[in-house]
Amino acid sequence: MNEPHLRHSHSVLSPYIAAILSFNTNFALLNQAENAGKDSPAVPNAAPYRLYRFSMMYTFKKPEHLCLRTEIEQLFTAGSSSMSIFPLRATFRKFDYPGHGPKVKVLLSVSKRRLHHAVDRVRAKRQIREAYRLQKYTLWDEMPEGMALHIAFIWLADRPMKSASVHRSMGKLLAHMANKVNIRTEARNTDATSETTAQTGPTPDRQPVAEYDSAR
Repeated sequence: MNEPHLRHSHSVLSPYIAAILSFNTNFALLNQAENAGKDSPAVPNAAPYRLYRFSMMYTFKKPEHLCLRTEIEQLFTAGSSSMSIFPLRATFRKFDYPGHGPKVKVLLSVSKRRLHHAVDRVRAKRQIREAYRLQKYTLWDEMPEGMALHIAFIWLADRPMKSASVHRSMGKLLAHMANKVNIRTEARNTDATSETTAQTGPTPDRQPVAEYDSAR
């Protein structure tokens, strides 16, 4: 006979186990929902899978960390952009997505010159990490296809800050980055369209054909 506490734990965990099994069994539908578009009605019962995909945005796993020395050096060379909203500064560099790995990699930096105590530096890094993890969809949802970003978030304050202040600063930085990336992409697409039009020439005027047809 099962113990009462075991029966209780089984009854509590059963809905979660069923949900996990359901997602694993219907993983093909998840792919269809992503391919057809998150708002497409073509895939039946796509709402749970959109929720699953949305929940995956609240992660900050090891592949998303910027660790390679060469990539960090490239981030702080010419061609990168920076913006500051106290107590954080964001330096980012955009490049063509290589086709594998995460599209956004992040470096967190808290200098010993700013916070002298190790416990304060650890807390500041945790605040930056959590603020990014909870709001990164602000940037990820606006990322153009074929583009990748490397970002460094640098601590500017000389004292510990409240988590609400870090969270607010992170949200504004991500929104500004998303806007800046989209503006540059639209400008580049406009220039490419202008060059194509200049090479092929203007679209021929069809008004004489319309007049000829109306005359007939």
